[in-house]
Amino acid sequence: MKIFLLSSRHSTNKKRKIPTNHQSKSI
Repeated sequence: MKIFLLSSRHSTNKKRKIPTNHQSKSI
């Protein structure tokens, strides 16, 4: 389940080109 979420976030990050990693650490 965690892998799926990570994959989904990576996909959106590459498509949107937005640093979701920073947001994830912030939250």
